[in-house]
Amino acid sequence: MQLNKTILASMIASLSLSAVAQNPEAAEEENLETVVVTGEQDTGFNASRNSTATKLELSLKQTPQSVSVINSEILDTFALDDINDALTLTTGIQVEKPETDRVYYSARGFDITQFQMDGMGMPLSNNNVYGNIDTALFERIEVVRGANGLTAGMGDPSATINFIRKRPTGENQSQVKASVGSWNKARLEGDTSINITDDLQARAVVVKENRDSYLDRYEQDKTIGYGVLQWQPSFGGTLSAGHSVQNVKTDGPLWGALPLVYSDGTPTNYDRSTSSAADWSYWDNKETRSFVQYEFPFSNGWQITSAVNYVEMDTDSYLFYVAGTPDPVDESGVVAAYASEYDLDEWQTMAEVYASGPFQMFGQVHELVVGQSFSKAKVTQTSIYDATTVAGFSDPSGLTPINIAQFDGQYPLPVFNVPGGGGAREDEELATYATAKWQLAENHLLITGLRVSQWEREGTAYGTVYDSKDDVMIPYIGYVHDLTDQVSAYTSYTETFVPQSEVNADLEQLDPKTGQNIEVGLKAEFDGVNAMIAIFQTEQDNVATFVETVNAVDIYKGENGFESEGIELDVAGAVSDDLNVFAGMSYVKITDQSGERANLFTPEKTVNIAANYAVTPAFNIGGTAKWQSEIEGTVKQDAYTLVSLAAGYDITPDLKANLVVNNLTDEKYLTSLKWSQGYYGAPRNVVASISYDF
Repeated sequence: MQLNKTILASMIASLSLSAVAQNPEAAEEENLETVVVTGEQDTGFNASRNSTATKLELSLKQTPQSVSVINSEILDTFALDDINDALTLTTGIQVEKPETDRVYYSARGFDITQFQMDGMGMPLSNNNVYGNIDTALFERIEVVRGANGLTAGMGDPSATINFIRKRPTGENQSQVKASVGSWNKARLEGDTSINITDDLQARAVVVKENRDSYLDRYEQDKTIGYGVLQWQPSFGGTLSAGHSVQNVKTDGPLWGALPLVYSDGTPTNYDRSTSSAADWSYWDNKETRSFVQYEFPFSNGWQITSAVNYVEMDTDSYLFYVAGTPDPVDESGVVAAYASEYDLDEWQTMAEVYASGPFQMFGQVHELVVGQSFSKAKVTQTSIYDATTVAGFSDPSGLTPINIAQFDGQYPLPVFNVPGGGGAREDEELATYATAKWQLAENHLLITGLRVSQWEREGTAYGTVYDSKDDVMIPYIGYVHDLTDQVSAYTSYTETFVPQSEVNADLEQLDPKTGQNIEVGLKAEFDGVNAMIAIFQTEQDNVATFVETVNAVDIYKGENGFESEGIELDVAGAVSDDLNVFAGMSYVKITDQSGERANLFTPEKTVNIAANYAVTPAFNIGGTAKWQSEIEGTVKQDAYTLVSLAAGYDITPDLKANLVVNNLTDEKYLTSLKWSQGYYGAPRNVVASISYDF
């Protein structure tokens, strides 16, 4: 079966390529190189193109899926220094922070596990991000909602987030930016692009940031460096190589967080600064990324692209966890449940080569991408506990009581000497894919694709044994009809798959869960503005559902699982000469296999607005607003709105000042109800910056 699917994918690729090879003279006669996009200027908050969904260079209007692009002007205007703040303002994306340094993301009711860099990536090893990702290294961030198995492979039918790294600009230019803010935030950024020779360019980005927090005992020290070289050798093409390091050291992190409900069933209501972290706790995360990419264009408009990415992630921590339900009068009932030394190391290697370009058939010019990718990841985890909390498993009365309302972090530093589990896991995937843009007629565009993935997972992690392999065929089909020069209608069908470790009654590992996404919508592209409305239905099948425990083994069965359906609206760009907008709304209804509402911690309705108005050529003012409907977990949280204001002033053409006030109304809210514990978001705070271009 595996061999047959590989042969099928290769045949599709070969047949498509033969259409070009059969008539190279016709390709020259038609001057097919003119279909290659040489560049379009983005305006304001708008972005002209994306390639995350299909690897074809398509305008947003031509892409048959719901897409948002967060460009550098949006990031700079609202001081969105980390990815969590940026994604919070993105249509349909939920950022779940049940604790400070482990973040989960979701869209359309499902976890987002696919993060890519320049179109390459692997699923997040634990479905989350440790620490935060700084945005200083990126030119833009592309978000494709729905299933995206064609280019992403393994993952849920939620969204793919693709970070596009900064590259040399082709001009000698530099910027230095200094920022200060609430809770002793101090940040310095440098970004320079230079032409070393006519054929060799370079770009470098450095960041240093220190900050305290509104949370007691929480501090962070961040150091970032990135460098990239771009060379046009005499034999042709463009060779790029880069390396980045992000080192984030955090003191006082929350592992878990605060209890959300008292013993009488009423919600807790602590000060926003309240923290359950011990004064010795820390959580350090270091990530290094290296990449090499080579692009070689041919005279007939075709191009071969090859790339290799290598990633190392290192997590080192001492963590402190409290548990229990407090008494509403004296706060008794909470204890020091765990103290742990936790280490995680992860290595990822990704390689890809693909050919892309135009070909002629049936009197029309079409485009094709054919490629193959290989990825491998190894994750090792280790937890070591202290004897005191381990002894408390059998006798909880011996655990130390913690009064959360008065806790100042004072707890003896334990001796970590009791192994608590861990393990090592390897994931490997080899994929062959082909995708084509068929110009059926002047106003009719068909996009088809096929990906054959051969994957393998083996190893152990905290008692779970992984030993599975399979091959999966993932189709993609989309259709776009131009109703007018500015408006198009589209529909698409896409799929994904995710390996599972659970076993059935025969102690056999369950097959992967699969996801599907059906979407229809309208898109409009006016001068400087992109707008869209999408109606979607997304589901997962063969979801592991718990049945019973037999001889200390949890037994599951695969069932048709969660389903979500809803609507998304999105608009981005310069709606007038002076006003830029990045806005959207989403409605999603999530149900389980019984048809009952599920994931109640995910809001059904959200609205996000970011706008900036040029009062004069030198002065602009704007703001953001994010509203979400009520959510429910251990407690219920009413609908709320977060508002910010931003103002910028060009002191000179090269010297600019910016001021952002976040949470202007000082709203008190919980950052997530995903878990039975949680903590409060930041109160009103200010960030001021000044930048100089030279």
